[in-house]
Amino acid sequence: MLCESLGLEVLVAADTGLVEGVLEVHDGGIRIGTVNYLLHSRFSNLYIAGFTNAGTGLGYGIKVEKCLGTMFENVYCRANKIGFHIYGVATSLYFASCWARSNSSYGWLIEQLLGSSFCQCLAEANGAT
Repeated sequence: MLCESLGLEVLVAADTGLVEGVLEVHDGGIRIGTVNYLLHSRFSNLYIAGFTNAGTGLGYGIKVEKCLGTMFENVYCRANKIGFHIYGVATSLYFASCWARSNSSYGWLIEQLLGSSFCQCLAEANGAT
């Protein structure tokens, strides 16, 4: 598994904080909004690879569940089971220059999403794109 950054920038609103149930990194991937909502935050310059966990239902680069008004900028998910998985209460999100490449299943799996924007994002060479 690899989660690294060149100039990593993760800004979380002061009233949210990095608390349990908001942002988790584990062997299944990076999970946002597990119990509590992540509000008005920013994830920039991330390279996420190697979260495969075949057969467990996990294995996403980033899974967004409860997230409002957050920006994902220059996020590259490669060689995971699923690159970006968006499900649950997700609204007013902004994705800019995000790339899902060579994931074994989906590059982008969007199950629920309201009022959000994608600018210069792509999915390339994924298993079930």
